[in-house]
Amino acid sequence: MRVLLRYILVVDPSKLVRRIMIDSLEDLGYTVVGEAKDGEEAFAQYRLLKPDLMIMNLVMSNMSAIELIERVYNLDAEAKIIVCSSCQKDSDLYRAIKAGAKDFLLKPFNVEHFNELVSKLS
Repeated sequence: MRVLLRYILVVDPSKLVRRIMIDSLEDLGYTVVGEAKDGEEAFAQYRLLKPDLMIMNLVMSNMSAIELIERVYNLDAEAKIIVCSSCQKDSDLYRAIKAGAKDFLLKPFNVEHFNELVSKLS
C-alpha cells in the first residue's frame, strides 16, 4: 500500500531558508504543518503534529541533528526524515543516515530533487 507523504515539518535555523522551503513545498501541493528553528522546538512540534515527513537541517543549536533523529525514532519508529545540508561532509551525512534519516538533500534546496525523494519515500 502506498502512503502519501503530505504533511511536512520544516526544521532550519534560518527563518529565510524555512520560508523558501515552505513556499516551494506548498507550490508542489504539500501541506507544511509546522516549522522549527532548532532541535528542541522540532521535537516538540513533531510530538504535537505527528507529520508524515520531517525535513531538517543537519546543523542545529541546542540539540544535534543525530540526537533529534534518534529521539524522533524512539517516539515514532515509522518516522520519515530527510536531512538537508549545505555541507558535503560524508561522515555527517553518513551518521544521519545511520541514525535513521531516509535520505538527504544538499542546499541550495532543489524543489525537483525534493519531489523525487518524497516520491521514493511514498
